[in-house]
Amino acid sequence: MIELGVREFRERFSEVINGRDFIVVTNNGREVGTYLPFAWKPDVAAARAAASSVAGAQDELRAKGVDLDAEMAKLGMTPMGEPLDDA
Repeated sequence: MIELGVREFRERFSEVINGRDFIVVTNNGREVGTYLPFAWKPDVAAARAAASSVAGAQDELRAKGVDLDAEMAKLGMTPMGEPLDDA
């Protein structure tokens, strides 16, 4: 993933459309859009490695007696990281 400001995205457009990178377009630091070329494919091996790393960290925390669900609730999130309902 590459982050480009609107001006740089516009200036490098011909380069961007010939590339394979996922682009996040920002305006004054705020995301305003994305560019996803048809040729883009996720790095499955990297995603699996990241998931394995997260699972390992969760296992270590549970082994130390940390209640991950309770900790996430303190942050206002479900165990999957989604916002809790205010209801």
